[in-house]
Amino acid sequence: MALHNARSDPAIRVATCGLTTLDLIQYVDRLPGPDEKIQAQSARLEFGGPAANAAFAARALGAQARLVTALGDGSIGRALAGELAGAGIDAVDAGVDRTWQPPVSAVAVTGSHRSVVSVNAGSEPEVRWPVGTLNGCQALLLDGHHLGLCLAAAREARSLGVPVLLDGGSWKSGLDHLIPLLDAAVISTDFRAPG
Repeated sequence: MALHNARSDPAIRVATCGLTTLDLIQYVDRLPGPDEKIQAQSARLEFGGPAANAAFAARALGAQARLVTALGDGSIGRALAGELAGAGIDAVDAGVDRTWQPPVSAVAVTGSHRSVVSVNAGSEPEVRWPVGTLNGCQALLLDGHHLGLCLAAAREARSLGVPVLLDGGSWKSGLDHLIPLLDAAVISTDFRAPG
């Protein structure tokens, strides 16, 4: 199945699994130096993270998108849930610890470049895979964050015959357990296994 067919078939459903962040994006002429404060031209808050962005891309291509992530019941999680719903993404919160807060990323955009400060999934929440979440899905994309969740998702996908893809931006501890469950991976130049 190719995602480019999604516009002609709205019944295509893809699932993504992994990290969702709250991104503060500021547009600036240049990055500040040490101990310097500069004024942004504009700023906005939106959801981010590889899995959430992949769900958004699938939705923009006309597919139904389901995102399995950890959001929690705090103010950040509630704001992200609302933004995801507004984008037409079916968000499934697999977090067990309802007090956990998704990470916040600071993004500075200068022209066609961006600089990001983020803890990513620096503190991993306790998660539980909701069995049956992949029913009706034709593809699963993982980002490797929330590794236990990604492993459970990949195992269920394999049992259902759903192709498993990895968006590998960087190596994450434990990915060696996930790689045997993949059908394909798109990796960046920063993606290097230890050693």
